[in-house]
Amino acid sequence: MESDTEPRTVSPVRRWVRWILPFVVSIALLSWLFARFDFSAVLSKIDLRVASIMLPTLFAYGAFSLWIEAQSMVRVMASSGASIDAWTCARIKAASYLFAIVNYAIGAGVLAILLKRRTKIRLADTAGAVAVISVLDLVILLFLTAVGLVLVTGQEPALQMGIVLGGVGLVAGGFAVLRAPIALGGPIEKIRNFALFRAIRTTPIPTLVELLGLRFLFVGGFMGVAAAALVAFHVSIPVGDMIVGFTAVALVAALPVAVSGLGTGQETWLAVFGRYINPETGVSYDPATLLASSLVLSFGMIFMRAGVGITFARELTGEAMKAAREVDS
Repeated sequence: MESDTEPRTVSPVRRWVRWILPFVVSIALLSWLFARFDFSAVLSKIDLRVASIMLPTLFAYGAFSLWIEAQSMVRVMASSGASIDAWTCARIKAASYLFAIVNYAIGAGVLAILLKRRTKIRLADTAGAVAVISVLDLVILLFLTAVGLVLVTGQEPALQMGIVLGGVGLVAGGFAVLRAPIALGGPIEKIRNFALFRAIRTTPIPTLVELLGLRFLFVGGFMGVAAAALVAFHVSIPVGDMIVGFTAVALVAALPVAVSGLGTGQETWLAVFGRYINPETGVSYDPATLLASSLVLSFGMIFMRAGVGITFARELTGEAMKAAREVDS
């Protein structure tokens, strides 16, 4: 019988580094950015029109994405043998937002622990359920990148699309190996038997299809908010190029090296969209405008998630802080 393993003790130095490093990286990158740009010029790009577009978009996305997260968790937890309602899942996810803002891995750990306490099943199973959702998000991002590369303008997409589709194939192959109906023997069988992969092995195919649909809506919602950030600043980018660019920004921002991708996301945004020409002026888009759009998107997402966390999960905040200490222990 599988059982949860005891968590390894993390040294105080490593614990502090895990919490402080994202802030150091974000502050350093943002300082470097503002050393290259006139901060007042960037702020001047943010006006009432931008607010009138972004505020309702972020509000709608906050509600929509939390609903998607709750529905996804209900389905994946049911496949792990646990019954939990959507409202509880939404509150648990909201509580984890407060920690995922700083470090995505810690946020995922908090989510897994809170799910364990509500469902009374093993931590390895709830961690596996959280992992399934993350893997499906990655599959959707890779798929959308492939679609974007087909539509991308001014480039030969064959090689790039082949690489992306190869990545999708590897992920799909991993799912096939984990779900193989026969014993594969050796180290592969040992890996298949890890409790962490239980949700992948046991989730019925119809449920996986439902989850893929839900995660497609979730990733598509993020891309819609990112597109609104460009539209708010009169930046027009071809659809295929936008999809590829947003995927790159999402993947970089998810790296646990900066606070919600602050700094890393801006550098990626400028690198991806800085080469496009403004059709109205015939020259490249003003870097200050692009930087302003990226900052509005990043800070908007941070404040939206923090607001959702505080609003929907106040009674879970203390429990989530205890869970974060367990993740860090």
